[in-house]
Amino acid sequence: MIISPYEQGTQEWLNARSTVVTASMIPAVMAGATTKGRIGYMRNLANSIVTNNPAPQGYANAAMQEGTRREPESREYYALISRNTVKEVGLIYLDENKRIGASVDGLIEGDDPGNLELKNPNLDTHLGYILDGGLPSTYVKQVQGQLWVTGRSYCDFVSYHPDAFQMMHRYRVERDEDMIRSIKKATYLFIAELDMMVETFRKLQNGD
Repeated sequence: MIISPYEQGTQEWLNARSTVVTASMIPAVMAGATTKGRIGYMRNLANSIVTNNPAPQGYANAAMQEGTRREPESREYYALISRNTVKEVGLIYLDENKRIGASVDGLIEGDDPGNLELKNPNLDTHLGYILDGGLPSTYVKQVQGQLWVTGRSYCDFVSYHPDAFQMMHRYRVERDEDMIRSIKKATYLFIAELDMMVETFRKLQNGD
């Protein structure tokens, strides 16, 4: 595990992420070879590698902006209730090759280190997470990808909303080695295809 010195949200952090397969995009990486999301993600990564420019960030609506605003509050609340020490970090690389990474919402420190994944959704979604219990299926691959990158044994998944009857939904996700093996296989295949696309882009750039 290699930790980038750049704070999340900074331009340097965006630049670093722009050429790395990140855990948040594992669902796209593991999708079918012809799916729009996988192809689009590969094209953007290849373009960033060739141009050294990060792809433009996606649209953020009011709810997403509010969720970002509440993230520090949710992290503090989790630390208070859990009595865990949480360290904020930038991009984490799997290894010195710096091809695969993850931006976790916190590293849980101490005798039992883990990852923290925070969600600050709208009230209705938060209440749904509470009623359903567990880890929403949308985030299974992302969370296991983060555990692969960090090498840690668990992740505390947390949904937070200050107006809910239960402000925090917390669920501990254990490391799933079978899932991680599948993630590894799909990710290395994706990178091999990405490298071929980078080569194609460079040939076209040079007029070959």
